[in-house]
Amino acid sequence: MKEVEDIGVIGVLEDHGAMELAMALRGAAERGIKSHEFTFRGEQGEMYAVGGAIEIISGVHEIWLKILDYENVRRLRKTFLIACQEALDSYATDVDARRLQCTAEARDTRSNTFLVALGFIPEGFMLNYGKGGVDHIRYARIYE
Repeated sequence: MKEVEDIGVIGVLEDHGAMELAMALRGAAERGIKSHEFTFRGEQGEMYAVGGAIEIISGVHEIWLKILDYENVRRLRKTFLIACQEALDSYATDVDARRLQCTAEARDTRSNTFLVALGFIPEGFMLNYGKGGVDHIRYARIYE
């Protein structure tokens, strides 16, 4: 995989059916809230995943990840995990974050396992939180 690079991802998200996330990012940009976007690309430049972060209060950043090519991410899972860990650590250092946080659907075992492998700590259930009232689990990664 190539290095993580900043890009504008709203169009990519729209192209891959992540309309709610794209709208949220567009709304944040319209309100002047700065977000950071990243891509994870293969050797030929093909996009495997996009992710980003937005500071919600001083030092606390909400992160997100949308996998676009599950087959290649599965094939390169160890490399992808390391690339994500390095991107998170680099981002946290660059913006002086004390906390990165995210959620995953409680029933999504794969996502929950991935977040724990990234070093996120589960903090608890968020009942009736997601689209259609789906329960989520809140995760945090602390930097001191």
